[in-house]
Amino acid sequence: MISAIGFSEVMASLGSMAIIFLCACVVAWFGYCISSIARTADALERIADKLEDEDAEEEGGAK
Repeated sequence: MISAIGFSEVMASLGSMAIIFLCACVVAWFGYCISSIARTADALERIADKLEDEDAEEEGGAK
């Protein structure tokens, strides 16, 4: 059975696997980018909350 497989069929199978692998890598990269943006947004939100808390303490202490 295996000896009946020709070169073109083997190359077509390898090409298909390569395309699937590249698509999986692209999807994983997009997922990484999205999670990175989400982590950055979370960090910026924490910084903004900290600054707001410091501003509220300064306003409360000045009165």
